[in-house]
Parts: sequence; C-alpha cells; structure tokens
Amino acid sequence: MNVRGELPIECSWLMLPTTNWRRRVYSVLKWLLLSAKVVRDTGRLGYEYVWDFVRVWRYSSAVLTGNGQAKLAALITMGYHGIEKGLALPDPRPGFGNDAVRTLIRRLERYGAAFGFDENAAVALNALRSYCQFCLEHHVLSPELLGSVESLARFVPPDGHQSTAGGTRLVRREEFLEHARINLTEFMESRASVRQFVDREVSMQDIEFAVALARKAPSACNRQSSRVYVLVDRSRIEKALRIQGGARGFGQEVPMLLIATSDLACFQSPGERSQALIDGGLFAMSLIFGLHSLGLVTCCLNWSKTHKVDNEFRREFPIPPQETIIMLIAVGHPKEEYMVAASHRRPVHELIRVL
Repeated sequence: MNVRGELPIECSWLMLPTTNWRRRVYSVLKWLLLSAKVVRDTGRLGYEYVWDFVRVWRYSSAVLTGNGQAKLAALITMGYHGIEKGLALPDPRPGFGNDAVRTLIRRLERYGAAFGFDENAAVALNALRSYCQFCLEHHVLSPELLGSVESLARFVPPDGHQSTAGGTRLVRREEFLEHARINLTEFMESRASVRQFVDREVSMQDIEFAVALARKAPSACNRQSSRVYVLVDRSRIEKALRIQGGARGFGQEVPMLLIATSDLACFQSPGERSQALIDGGLFAMSLIFGLHSLGLVTCCLNWSKTHKVDNEFRREFPIPPQETIIMLIAVGHPKEEYMVAASHRRPVHELIRVL
C-alpha cells in the first residue's frame, strides 16, 4: 500500500472496474430490453398490417375482382362515372372510352342476369344512354353499340327502378354562386367536440337529414362506400363505448351513438388499399357538419384499434366483415351551458407549402 493507503497500480483492476462493469452490464441489459421491445412491437405492427392485407385481399376487388354483388356493383359505378366524367369535359372527343363502355355493358349484363337491376344499375343504363345520345349527335354511334345498350332494358322490371339520374346536368354560374356564397366562418368556429349532453333523445329524422347531406361528400369515382349504424339503446351504447375506450367520464350521458364505416368491396386496385379510410373520413366529417347544422353536438371517437379490439366489437355488433370501421360519433342535444376544450389550432402559415 502506498503513502495514501491506495492499492498498488497493478492491483487497481480489482476495484476500479467494478463500477464500470456495473454500468456495462446495465447498458447491455437495457439494450437487450429495448431490443426485445423493438422486436415485440415490430411483430405486433407487422401482424396488424398482415391483418389489414388479408381484409383488403379478401373483401376488395384488388385481387378477387368483381366476385360478388357488392364488388360488381362498385365496378359498375366506377364505369358509368367514367362516362359521366368524360361527358363533363370541356370538349369531349366523339367516341371516347369505347373499350370502357363495352366493359361496362358486359358487367351490367352479368349483374342483370345474376341479381336483376337495382337503382345503381338503372343509373348506369341512363349514363350509357347519355353516351349514345352524345355519339349520335356527333355521328359516331354504331347500331351495334346502341343495340347492346338498349338490350340491357330487359333487366329492368316494369315496376322496378326507373331512376332519372345518370349522365350529366347543366349548371349555370349564377345558380352556383347563389347557393355557394355563404359565410362559413361562424359555422366552423362554433363546432367543437362536446362531451356534455341533455338527457333527450335524438330523432331519426335528424339523422336521416344529416346522412342525406353527407351523401354529397366526395368519394372515389362516386362509389359511395360509406355506411352509418345507429345505437340508441343505453346498454348497447355503453358496451360500444367500453370497447372503444375513449369516452370515460361522459359516456353515460351519450343519448345516441353512430358508427361510420366504409365498404372495402367498393375498391378495386392495390393503389386503393387505403381509400376506404379516405372516403370514410370525408363522409364522417360531412355527417358531423350536417348534424351541426341541425343544432346537434357531436364527439368523434376514433377507431385506431388493433385487430383484437376490432374483432371484439364485431362480435357484439353485426358490422359486416367487409366494412372498415372509421369512427364512432356521439350525438346529442347541447346543454344551456357546457365546457369544451379550448384547443389550439396551428397557424395557417404552418399548414401551407408552395411547391
């Protein structure tokens, strides 16, 4: 031992590294735990993506194209809307989309033979007739095409769907501006997620009115994939909110709960694998604005859930398996006074980028 009572240099490894080894062991254990967590969470994330993949593979037309009534109806909608878009161009080319038109006719023949004509098929027939009229006016209509289109009328029963929709309609600028120029500032500023409701039921007439407005939400090729399910029974609402898990502290006050979904059968390519979420979100927001216009208050309850929670919900509530749940919406009448979150909104300049 030296003058200070310290160990000789050659013996210092007996003590000095002790703290360093502990740190090293701790660091290694921490790294192993973090690595295990990363592996676990990566596995969970991957499993959820596989679950999503299987649902899109099974229920959309991305792989199994048109093998069912809903899928075939969506392809028909996409086909006739393509005709409508072509007719709405500034200067449509005479005879445009000939191959797409013939594909639509074949699909309508399949649909009519298997299921008969419903309103969607009748609208498609009207769009084809508008196309034929356009071709006739430009002297490019073939008798064969006209015969194929008119032969589809055999699927329309005498007392069946005689829709007048389909094709195009003329809109005058003055008419558009008269209805479009309204001040939305106060309307938009007054909406907030509300978690306090009057003990009073919401009428189905109000829900139907708001859904009718939401139908105008944009959707890919007008396929209108969105659906709404309504819960009014107190025990059923509480069960749904328990599974969702985001209404603690106010769920007992919710008089009505809506479930917004989007049907995967309406989408037909790998590129549309997320389109159900996009179209469903647009519809849900439009529905919320429709309810807001009636003086009803709402609270959006997101459905960013794992497959286990999603399956648990579907066991309790008969949501068709091909429909993706977008969100739950609590709906009710407002109290005389109520509190809402004074949520900060990011400044506009942070949201805009000029490319």
